[in-house]
Amino acid sequence: MKKPIALSALFFFASTLCFVPGVCAANASYQKATELYNAIEYKQAAPLFEQAIVEGGLSASENVKARECLAEIYVGLGSTLQAVEQYRQLLLNDRNYKPGPEASPPMMDAFKEAKSKLPPPAVAKKEEPKKEKPKKQSNWRKALGWTLIGGGIGMAAVGGAMFGMAYSEHDKFVNAASAGAANSARDMGRTDEAVGWTLGGLGLVSIGVGAYFVVEGNKQTPRAAVYGGYMAQNGLHAATMAIVW
Repeated sequence: MKKPIALSALFFFASTLCFVPGVCAANASYQKATELYNAIEYKQAAPLFEQAIVEGGLSASENVKARECLAEIYVGLGSTLQAVEQYRQLLLNDRNYKPGPEASPPMMDAFKEAKSKLPPPAVAKKEEPKKEKPKKQSNWRKALGWTLIGGGIGMAAVGGAMFGMAYSEHDKFVNAASAGAANSARDMGRTDEAVGWTLGGLGLVSIGVGAYFVVEGNKQTPRAAVYGGYMAQNGLHAATMAIVW
């Protein structure tokens, strides 16, 4: 009793598969093509193999077998290009595919030609490490250098002006009408001279240190250049005012 029920279930399952588009048709085409191929009816088998491939529903091994049979048939019929295309399709599905030992020399020639027409395998591009942009070092050295140079020029100029004032006081000392005026001119002259030496020395030191920072500084940006030039201009302005004064 159980056996008829099992057979009925199996028949129902198989019948259901036949309603899936292409499955039974493709299998039927493949089976009929195989029968014709085994019967050496190659011309009749070829279109059925093509039909089975187009309709789908073949297993991987059936697909390989269908295309191998087509390649053999086309070689035998002198349609080399169609045989090459069958091998090309097989290689596109599996680049490691090779015909079996039963393949004839003309079939192997078609296979080699198909392999030569394959596009090169896709090579995964190696991601190049991102090149980090070199960090721009700060330009504070040049900015500071120009500032020191400007200030140094200003101090040196003021120091020179103080020397001029000291010489002026010396003239007053020489031409003083009284001892009190002479002593006052002498003291003032000494003070101006001391201030002049101090400012002149500091100015030269500032210029030297500023020049060092400019040389050692990084590439100067326009902003740093403008800032340094501005400070140097201020220094020269201060020096000019000191001389005029």
